Amino acid sequence: MREHRPPTMLITGAAGMLGSALVPAASAAGYRVVATDIQPGMPRLDVRDGAAVEEAVEDIGPDVLVHLAALTDLEQCERDPAAAMLTNAAGTAHVARAAASREIPLAYISTAGVFDGHNANGYHETDPVNPINTYGASKYAGEEAIRRYCARAAIVRAGWMMGGGQRDHKFVGAVLAQIRAGAPVIHAVTDRTGTPTYTRDFAAALLGLAAVGWDGLFHLAGHGAACRYDVAAHLLHALGVNDRIRLEPVASSFFTARYPVTRPVCEVLHNTAAARLGLDRMRGWQQALTAYLHTDFPADLPATGTGRLATMGQPR
Repeated sequence: MREHRPPTMLITGAAGMLGSALVPAASAAGYRVVATDIQPGMPRLDVRDGAAVEEAVEDIGPDVLVHLAALTDLEQCERDPAAAMLTNAAGTAHVARAAASREIPLAYISTAGVFDGHNANGYHETDPVNPINTYGASKYAGEEAIRRYCARAAIVRAGWMMGGGQRDHKFVGAVLAQIRAGAPVIHAVTDRTGTPTYTRDFAAALLGLAAVGWDGLFHLAGHGAACRYDVAAHLLHALGVNDRIRLEPVASSFFTARYPVTRPVCEVLHNTAAARLGLDRMRGWQQALTAYLHTDFPADLPATGTGRLATMGQPR
């Protein structure tokens, strides 16, 4: 009798925020996961090296492939557009060709940054793209590479990511760091909107798309639009520190020196394609953010009484 073998999932760029959610979710779903990255701690795979990608895919022989590897720092992409295109466009083409030549189902994670942000009502999958910075352009070039080489693949655009716990270097992680440092005032932008998206919810929804064979263009984002100020306000209230930390609304120009690259005014995504198939399993962003805090930062919540925030501002 032939022994049953669980399907193998190869993940590129697995050391990041989304990888920290997808790896355990895929394992729990019954996949044998091979998580790769250029960071130490897991098998190395540099998607910028086409020969290395071909060798890895041939050796591992995955049944499915999820391409997370990307250069996501907008300022770095703008300073070095060649590096952005090498990773996000050429690297994606390498992965797409390797998957297509072996008829391996592929999911590519893209971004709301492919839109120009001029539509205040947000974006559906059928809306035209028009990236306004190098990062968005390089990720859209990756989408085009997927379409060029893969007869069937899923292109999945994500919203503003939150998750990863100690790997969270995005907005929620930055606010938590300020709180722990004893900041009396936190400044948060009000003139940019998006859809905060919990990595665990995204990973579960991505795996759910396997029902359609990972074929098509999808948005997977948390429900509801928010600006950074909204997210920070919810966070401070959930942590019970909104009475001792002042939240100051500011325009994005307040952070120009730190973040000079122009961002789209609106990055709100609507999960139209997934909803049409009955596969939109994303939660509202407030519920998801609360769940994130309870899952990854329980010691920070006021119910514990002895969390890290209880010693906020005291010497360590």
